[in-house]
Amino acid sequence: MLFVWKQLRDRSRSLGRSTRLLETELRSTAPAFEASPVERTRHLHDLERTPLMTISPSPQPPSTGAAFRRRLTSSLPRGRSAAVVTVVAALAMGGSVASASAATVPASHAAANGSAATVAPSNGVVITAPSPTRVITGNSVPVTVRTGADVTGINAFIGTKNISSRFRRHGRRWTASLPAHLVGNGTHRLLVQALTRHGSGGSAAETFTVGHTMRGLLKSVHTRNLDGGTVTVTARTTAATTATLVVNGTAVGDVNDPGFSTAHSWQLTKLSGLRSGLNHVTLSVQERHGGVATKSWTFKHTIGSGRLGADDAPAIGAQGLYVGTDLESVDGGTTHNTMYAAGTAYTSRLTTGSAIIVQLNAATLAPVASSVDGTEVAPKDGTVTIAVWKDHNVSFAGQPNGSRIWIGTREVGENESMADCPGDGNCNTNLHGWLEPAAGVNPATWTDSDMLDVQTRQHGDTATTNTMTVGDRSYPVSLSSGATGGFELLTLNNVGEPTGPAAAYSLVGDTTADATTESRLATALSDAVSDGHVTVVLQGFGKLPGIDPTGPLTKAIASLGGNADVVSRIGNSVLPDNTYALVSARYTGQSCASSTSSGGSSSPSDPICGNVRWLAQESSSERGATGVLQSLLVRDQTQNDDVPMTTTSASTAQVNGSDELTQLIYQAPSSWNDWVPDGSGGLRAPTGAEQAAFDDIESELVNAPGSLIPADPSTFLCPNAPDPLRGALCNADSIVLSSEGTNVGDLSFDASQGAAGGYTATDFSTVQKAIKVEFADAAIIRSEIGDYQKLFGDATDSAIVQAGTISDNILKNLPKSSANADANAMNVLNELTNIVSAVGFVAPELRFFSGMLKLMGMFQPNSGPGTQVNSIEQVTQDTAAATLASELNDASKEFGVYGDFLASDPVKLMQGAHLLGAEYALSGNTEKIVETATEYGVNQYLWGTLMAPVYTKWTGPASLHNPLSCVNTEWPGGNSDPFSNSDHNAYWAGAGAQSWIGLITDPDTFGSHTLFGLPAATADQLAGPINLQTSPNATTNVGAVEPYFENTYLTTSNIPLLKKGSGQLNWCE
Repeated sequence: MLFVWKQLRDRSRSLGRSTRLLETELRSTAPAFEASPVERTRHLHDLERTPLMTISPSPQPPSTGAAFRRRLTSSLPRGRSAAVVTVVAALAMGGSVASASAATVPASHAAANGSAATVAPSNGVVITAPSPTRVITGNSVPVTVRTGADVTGINAFIGTKNISSRFRRHGRRWTASLPAHLVGNGTHRLLVQALTRHGSGGSAAETFTVGHTMRGLLKSVHTRNLDGGTVTVTARTTAATTATLVVNGTAVGDVNDPGFSTAHSWQLTKLSGLRSGLNHVTLSVQERHGGVATKSWTFKHTIGSGRLGADDAPAIGAQGLYVGTDLESVDGGTTHNTMYAAGTAYTSRLTTGSAIIVQLNAATLAPVASSVDGTEVAPKDGTVTIAVWKDHNVSFAGQPNGSRIWIGTREVGENESMADCPGDGNCNTNLHGWLEPAAGVNPATWTDSDMLDVQTRQHGDTATTNTMTVGDRSYPVSLSSGATGGFELLTLNNVGEPTGPAAAYSLVGDTTADATTESRLATALSDAVSDGHVTVVLQGFGKLPGIDPTGPLTKAIASLGGNADVVSRIGNSVLPDNTYALVSARYTGQSCASSTSSGGSSSPSDPICGNVRWLAQESSSERGATGVLQSLLVRDQTQNDDVPMTTTSASTAQVNGSDELTQLIYQAPSSWNDWVPDGSGGLRAPTGAEQAAFDDIESELVNAPGSLIPADPSTFLCPNAPDPLRGALCNADSIVLSSEGTNVGDLSFDASQGAAGGYTATDFSTVQKAIKVEFADAAIIRSEIGDYQKLFGDATDSAIVQAGTISDNILKNLPKSSANADANAMNVLNELTNIVSAVGFVAPELRFFSGMLKLMGMFQPNSGPGTQVNSIEQVTQDTAAATLASELNDASKEFGVYGDFLASDPVKLMQGAHLLGAEYALSGNTEKIVETATEYGVNQYLWGTLMAPVYTKWTGPASLHNPLSCVNTEWPGGNSDPFSNSDHNAYWAGAGAQSWIGLITDPDTFGSHTLFGLPAATADQLAGPINLQTSPNATTNVGAVEPYFENTYLTTSNIPLLKKGSGQLNWCE
């Protein structure tokens, strides 16, 4: 077979070319990349593809969490120069030739660590010391950072303390030596903000630990099972300690994650840095008062036959292990009492009902225990426990039918019902999703895949009709004759089915009659609260009357997480039809932060680990939104219900399904047995002749001179791929993928080889086109995923959205403060969809991007990536932007794992490329709108966060005068209004109360003629509508909507009231 190699590949490795020139040359060979996203997709799918197959309405998804580190292809031919290795490393990591020449990182090292971490973007910064994997015990803490070419200075902080003056510059390297006693013992967070001639640049953060050597602290260390599939390390200490284990440069999480304890243990697998041969290990422990002990040693290990290092472990792909607790029949039988886990069938032995419990090793997902006779296996640390039961009582659940999953001892998945499935099996109590094994410091992760689309109102509905949709089902209602408006209420059970018929509540404009109807609706909502395990979907429509702010309906909606202030103002709308929508369910908090948010109940994340509350999303036309919601529901881990994850205030002209890419990523896996396009939008299995042609093409590509496609399965970028070609599809660099697709097209049919293999030129052409499209699809996915990552930056590219510059502009409008405030970056993700909803534009691109990051942080129990965007941080005005940029940048880097998920599955590869190349492509005007909307989301978040140290929400009863009349007997001159310098945009009249935004000050200053309200000009800018045609700057509007903005970001203070007989000196009335 003749393989025609293009000279382009050799030219592209010239060290003198820039990345942009390389892209231009590479793309000149593939016209598809020069067209629009839609045209590009059509060009790359020109191989007689008809419309793509329909995505299942209830797809079945994955986890993220402990994301697998993508490895650089390291099987380069011998004799290749170090410079070439460096360039290829940079390209495969998504970098540039220019940056590669500055970072001579060996390919093997890059492969092990997943990034060339010492190279900073042009306006960015990288922290190279101290390392988070070692404890500093000396008298000083050495700090080193590297900056990009455009950086002119840095600001550095430990916590919120500014240490910038201690740094000295050495070209692009900055160093400081900090006295250890000033830093203090314990774990600290170093934050560095780059500065450029145009303002703030990128930022980086790292944690490190300081302590003093303590003899005798480490009592014993044992390394066991050196010849087995999983190596176990145990350590005991004489005092309670935290412990850090590093294996070959990779930090490994403690199995028990006990915090301070005298006993620690670790399970080492290939995902945790374990390798065949000599392994280097360092253990550091630290007790509560800063005493530390360190031990380093080596051991030799022979990896077992299992690819994860465990002989009985299942083959784990890029997305993890798909798990379903469906009870099935064996060999077509009539009894459905068998569950499959990790490729093994477990059949219940009970004569009545079924009960199966399977326990897996959390690091390898290999089975370690099981029960099929009703005996219960208790969840324990270091394991994943899967249970399913039908018509059988278990001690850990109150329902006789159900499924549960635990990681360690924490419940992460639940689906239970009193009622049995009406058919065979357990159709109403099964779970589906993805398990990712523990890897490094990231614990095992579960992501439920039974997601559900909900829309509360449809195009074509009138003032007296409404239609809700749940998945592909519609639930229409009509109001009674004479009604002017009303509500539709639908409650969903544990599997998204209605608990009863959709109910209509008609309002006729008569106060007495409407009060009775509102009371009936309030009772129905209260019943839902009492049940506690339903999803509530509520839509108000038509001409709704004013709702009593202290009445039962307002209280009932508030008990579901709705905002009573918003509900009480529904009737104030001047629109012909005033609409209000609510979607709510009980949610189990994911983030285990120790502090609580000052933002109040409107904060979109719950900082208390395991705390349960109603998580509500609402939209009201009176507040400037559409009053219609479109939401993607995901299963809560403990509450047996579906909670709203990605929610936008949608136009009724939109159709359901705008979260189809999210659902595609997480649906059940497809086998590579079917990979040949069938001409009808689907895939079919190859014929024997086509498979023979594939084998010859694969051999030619793998063995070609300079091939970047490795033959060794241990180096596949897609773990456990079926062959080397599919193993290469997880390459993160779209240019390399496109180039490989071109190389496939350069092959020509060899008649003699065809005769020997039993295939024809037609067979060869069919396979050649199919493989070429696979590489082209993977290239589209990587290119478009990369565009999303660039919004907040990744390992090599600066963020398009510059939080530092936005912060600089905002601070021109606010008083300066060094006070601390709580901040949660998860609020930014909520602002992204709020911003576009407010201006009547809902982009599926923003729903996808913010939704996937929210999934990481809020809806993945034990998740690894993404937890950084759902944690409470103490910030100041100086550190707020750098903290946000660092957290979003870290999450953005992990976003690339979704490219692996799509590229490692034939159906997801095909459909994902179609969606990312068209509807979800960031290009042209859409790209600009998404970028600007993201900037405004960050802008609004930073306005709130930067205001928090200086402004508060002053509240008082509705009986207070407006304007306020305040008295201070120590200040002569009569009554005064401390907020007279403000206006209506800093004032809110809610349900039984009113509030003003004003400076944080001693309440004794009320009545002192001091004006401390939010200045009118600033208040008008804060509340003014935004314009997505212009990026935010110091004078543009913010688009904040009350009461959500102040509830999310500002603390609450009480206006002093007169207390008779108290002798107080100042009060307001």
